[in-house]
Amino acid sequence: MDCGKKTSFNSRFWSTSAIKQKGWYFLRRGGNHDIYTNGKKIEPISHSREIDEKLAKKILRRNGIE
Repeated sequence: MDCGKKTSFNSRFWSTSAIKQKGWYFLRRGGNHDIYTNGKKIEPISHSREIDEKLAKKILRRNGIE
């Protein structure tokens, strides 16, 4: 997945789709975030429809998903 280009995609959807493909799953809904886990780590992702592309890349990179 190449995210180096500026595109008009929904970053939140793209991030959650990518982590789900790597075995992560929805755990619960928090106050302002949905919480995803792979059984060992957790990752909060904002409820916002759009999240900043840099943040989306950081979430994926932090969890070894490129």
